[in-house]
Amino acid sequence: GGVDHREHGFAPGEHVLAALNLRLNGETRHLSQTSRVDAMPRTPEEVGAPRPRPRTNATAVPAVAMPDGSVLIDSWAIFDEALGPSKTGPEFRALLDERVAPLVRQRVYEILFRPDNKNVWDGLACHDRGLVFRFCWTLASGNLTEGMRKLFRTDDAAAMALCLERLDSALDELDAFVSDKTSEYLGGAAPSADDLALAAFLA
Repeated sequence: GGVDHREHGFAPGEHVLAALNLRLNGETRHLSQTSRVDAMPRTPEEVGAPRPRPRTNATAVPAVAMPDGSVLIDSWAIFDEALGPSKTGPEFRALLDERVAPLVRQRVYEILFRPDNKNVWDGLACHDRGLVFRFCWTLASGNLTEGMRKLFRTDDAAAMALCLERLDSALDELDAFVSDKTSEYLGGAAPSADDLALAAFLA
């Protein structure tokens, strides 16, 4: 079974031109509504504050170009196309998108960017890549990784302590949401897109 498709796997930063071409190169802009990366806060006062440099969602991934020319603009659109619309409502997805996902991403990058894990980070970026790409990655990865460290503030002890505190709170809220459900799955008797998304976040 399955659906015939062609998947493009990109290393960090490699997706930018392809994403811009898909999202902006046409009469209609296909901007993601949820996939966005912002600088993470350092202090509780910065949480929820306006971003000094709003980041575009024109380079966000994933996205799917359909045979009819339409574009599934983000993960939720892809899920909904495959499995049907959400049965849990927008609040659940907002909790994952706006709180759980950014904090999980920050925590994962903090682990990946540790000096002892450089081989893991390099291995993920260079998986199934040829010698030319590996050479280019060796030259460019230092600047790229440093930029990501600054964006996610993985070297900032206060920022990471705040990340873990906020993540614990978000997971408690998520636990309460799931515990209130009386059905076997979030949306009823069968798994839904929201069940798969929750499993992916918490795997």
